Amino acid sequence: MRSNFTPNVLIDWMDQCFLFNYVGDQLASLRIVGIRGAIELASIYDYPPGAYKTDLLTALSVRLGTNAVETQTLITNCYMDAQLQLLWGLWGSTETQ
Repeated sequence: MRSNFTPNVLIDWMDQCFLFNYVGDQLASLRIVGIRGAIELASIYDYPPGAYKTDLLTALSVRLGTNAVETQTLITNCYMDAQLQLLWGLWGSTETQ
């Protein structure tokens, strides 16, 4: 297959689509705090436990209209999503242009 777009651009677009599939209309509320793709949301899963992660879950919950447990479940589901893991791996293996 061929494309005029670089692999990273295509992966970025797919990543943003994944986030939209997970949060729908709440997408804009996450972008304002710098989360523009599902990979960025999933990466919160690896944050060490502590006040920062707790405060972040609380803040994201307010933005999403959920509670902290639901937000943590969303993050876990993104982190465990096999297709998203594939994109995440591809992102790290492509040349940046």
